Amino acid sequence: MAPRFLVLFAFVVTCVLGLDRTQPVASYIRTTFTVEDGLPSNVINAILQTRNGLMWIGTDAGLARFDGRHFTPVDFRGPRSTPQGVVRALAEGPDGDLWVATNSGVARIPSTAPDDFGTLPSTFYYPGSARNIAITSLKFSRGGVLWAGTSDGLYRFERGGFSAILPRFSILRIEEASNGNLLLITPGGVVEWDGSRAVQHPELAPRLGVKADEVFHVFEDSRGVSWYCTSKGVARQIGSSFEKIPPYGPNSDGAFRVYEDPQGTVWINKSNGLFRATAAGLEQLTLPNQNRYIYGDRDGDLWVGTNGDGLFRVKDRAVRMFTTADGLLSNVVMTVLESHEGRLWTGLNCGGLSWLDGERFRTYTEKDGLSNSCVWALAEDANNDLWVGTWGGGLFRFRDGRFTQYSIPQGLRSDVVRSIIIAHDGSLWLATADGLSVMRNGHFRNYTTADGLSTNSILAVYQDRRGVIWAGTSGGIDRLTGDRFMHIPSALEIFEPHYVSLSEGPLGGLYAFSAPKGISRIERNQLVPVSTDLDLMSATEFQRDLWFSGGNGIFRIAAADLSRSWQDRSAPLDYTSFGRADGLNSPQCSIGAPNMTITRDGKLWVATVQGLALLDLLRLPRTKRAPTIFVEEVTVGQEKQSIRHELVLPPGTHRLEVKFDSIEFTSPEKSRFQYRLDGVDGVWLDADTTRTAVYTSIPVGAHSFHIRACNRDGVWDRTGIVYNVTQLPFFYETNVFRLAVLAGVSLLLWGLYRVRLHRIAREFNMRLEERVDERTRIARELHDTLLQS
Repeated sequence: MAPRFLVLFAFVVTCVLGLDRTQPVASYIRTTFTVEDGLPSNVINAILQTRNGLMWIGTDAGLARFDGRHFTPVDFRGPRSTPQGVVRALAEGPDGDLWVATNSGVARIPSTAPDDFGTLPSTFYYPGSARNIAITSLKFSRGGVLWAGTSDGLYRFERGGFSAILPRFSILRIEEASNGNLLLITPGGVVEWDGSRAVQHPELAPRLGVKADEVFHVFEDSRGVSWYCTSKGVARQIGSSFEKIPPYGPNSDGAFRVYEDPQGTVWINKSNGLFRATAAGLEQLTLPNQNRYIYGDRDGDLWVGTNGDGLFRVKDRAVRMFTTADGLLSNVVMTVLESHEGRLWTGLNCGGLSWLDGERFRTYTEKDGLSNSCVWALAEDANNDLWVGTWGGGLFRFRDGRFTQYSIPQGLRSDVVRSIIIAHDGSLWLATADGLSVMRNGHFRNYTTADGLSTNSILAVYQDRRGVIWAGTSGGIDRLTGDRFMHIPSALEIFEPHYVSLSEGPLGGLYAFSAPKGISRIERNQLVPVSTDLDLMSATEFQRDLWFSGGNGIFRIAAADLSRSWQDRSAPLDYTSFGRADGLNSPQCSIGAPNMTITRDGKLWVATVQGLALLDLLRLPRTKRAPTIFVEEVTVGQEKQSIRHELVLPPGTHRLEVKFDSIEFTSPEKSRFQYRLDGVDGVWLDADTTRTAVYTSIPVGAHSFHIRACNRDGVWDRTGIVYNVTQLPFFYETNVFRLAVLAGVSLLLWGLYRVRLHRIAREFNMRLEERVDERTRIARELHDTLLQS
């Protein structure tokens, strides 16, 4: 089906890794959907994602369509308009049509776009002569043939109907082997259909140690391994070798279904739960025991339908957290740094200085000579000495396992050290709560407002590539010129602009990051805003990407996108965010310095208020798929309208609501939207969480309603979709009426003009007649006088 005007389809994906098989199944993130979220029923029988991106859920109460946020009940009718009832199986045809096995027959629904609502057109087919045959399974073979398993036999769809292939066989399940043969589960055992005859395998059940009717599923995976689910457990066959995977036996839990996800991981559904198959055996995924169906979508997430507990989404954890369970003395991690030898150091808020020994953290506290354990800043100098800034204890140098303290008695301006940098000349610059201090050869030089600083509350200190020292303060940004600081004015008025860090971009430019107002660029001695959407604290670079810590998550922005945003600040900024849904215990990052570091093995460590976060940057999936945007609902006044190619509004419309959305399953919370109505909105408007545009007055005429969105990686589709809206006028607002009025006025004026001309002519004639009469009288009198004379 060609794409409809409301929907933009693009499914180009790169680096979709799916569930990480190297991680324990307990680390996966599980999300539950139930009837409270819109499911028709908590009993899930089938799950399928069609090529248009939608997810279809077959339940005991009908079919539902899922876009990642909303479940939409699908209304299609069986014979005599009876409801479809229980949906037992789903399949997608080569042409994109959806086939649905119900208790009323097999329905064929033409391929649809996400904006198709209401009753869907459908055609029903009935395997067998009786219409009450239970349809247990649907399967499209690799050759595009549709097979239906029923309680009355195996059927093949051909020439517009189902033909009986194996009558009087009760088919419980259908799979296809690598040679194209069908593997059928029947109450009498496993049957193989080779295209011309049915081959039974009576030797299989004894070899598995079960009865013939205790083999529940046979499946051949992409590597040629055959899997057998039985009442005693699961077994696999590699070549001629059988392996019964423990626990296997009469006291073991039965296995009912094998599923291989798109990434090649094999999952086993047993009576006591869902298991991942590995070379060593089975690993259990913590889910309800009553699992009925397993499905892997094209993004690598796993979906599990249950018998009463709803639908589960299982996805990989992008963020791993280290907490007190891993040896930290506190979950409030303030700062993190990798040393020259590859050791990871962390500073805790009153929890000491810790380092990771590979598996657990070891900690230095007061008993080890660190007299103040509130560690807020870390730095390492060229001598490989570790410098530790504390809240209340000043500065410490850690060398050869011993701590040396530098505080107010040694000349430090304040014992609250927020940030430390090692300058190009080897000097230490320290941002403190009462000024900026520099330490050279053990001696301190302090800078305060008397030296030009905006305030004495210094939040960050930075040295750029040219060697210039910059200070981020609670009053703005200051630059050291000579031996005095000069304030950098801002083009944007910011209330309490807490600039907590500065950094240079890979493509040039010096940027300042503000807790309340995002990113600003220092250009020609002025702070110019780049993006005010993000609450950022610090930045670091990895493979042409900039990574940011913030008050509400971790963010990734490509260096090229940041430079492009600087050139065109009217365009939305592309950025990827990571929050609770990705595994963060808290999206709030700490304000220590540095509060994140990238180790040489490509791992990003971020200090947060609920533990130390780890992101493996080399394994993070990326997508170039454009968002599939669609108009979901249109309301005119108080009435919902059907969605067509164009919305025509009646005269006098005072309220229009357009609700829109996109298809996103893995991280729907990351989708962002903008909209604009030509002739009404001068700029693009950011949509709120309702994704609804409301207009109370639309000018008469045709308008284009534009919608654009970003995908889960924050990459915007800057073209988006267009929805045409036409506001009809009242009769007195039409051009015909205006022309009629103009013609009427013109005729009236012409009439008045003619009347005026007639009146003037009559007056002229009357005056002319009067003059003629007067002259005639005078002439007559003269004539009479002459005659008399």
